[in-house]
Amino acid sequence: MGPICTQSGENSSFLFTAEDQTTKEGGRFNTRDGNTVFVTSVGGMMGQMTPLLLMLLLCCRSNHASLKVSPNWSQFFNWESVSLSCEDEGPGWTLRRNTSTDTRAQCDLWGEETGPSCTMAYITPLDSGVYWCESSEGQTRTSISLSVTGGPLVLHSPVLPVMEGQEVSLHCRTHPPSNRSADFYKDGVFVGAGPAGHMTIPQVSLAHQGVYRCDITGVGQSPPS
Repeated sequence: MGPICTQSGENSSFLFTAEDQTTKEGGRFNTRDGNTVFVTSVGGMMGQMTPLLLMLLLCCRSNHASLKVSPNWSQFFNWESVSLSCEDEGPGWTLRRNTSTDTRAQCDLWGEETGPSCTMAYITPLDSGVYWCESSEGQTRTSISLSVTGGPLVLHSPVLPVMEGQEVSLHCRTHPPSNRSADFYKDGVFVGAGPAGHMTIPQVSLAHQGVYRCDITGVGQSPPS
């Protein structure tokens, strides 16, 4: 899930824009603003690196995030579609990404531009990576990590920031689809079972910060989110 913003609107500036994504097993990388994030491989292929998203990090902005994602998820199955766009910042902003095969690559190298949006019609694990908006002067805004898996489960949670006190829904989605109950874990600790693969946090707070995953007996487990 994306970071949480407190009502104060303070900005902690966690920007997931690690330049170096070269190891197989993952590791520790510095962000552009001097913070540190941890990355892990997804799908078991060399170089498919994605920052290990920490749910509800204190990353608060008084303005709206300029990066829009549709659908608003961080995890996808092979061959699904996703659209991204740089909005709310005016002209001169460019969508870029770092993956195992791209470094600071613009949309025309990996997607189809339609107006302000960049669409990937059929994503694969090679599209796993870090996406962000960058100005012509090199300024960056909210960065996100997208991961694509060929596995049987993904955990759907908002990839963009949410406000403290909002309701947040988690969905353990299977491929092919099913309505089986799922077990949810936070930092490796069981936090509850969700009928039909759904769990709701009525009023999210910083106490919910952590790394989440879901399991379905006999199917498998999702990547961490």
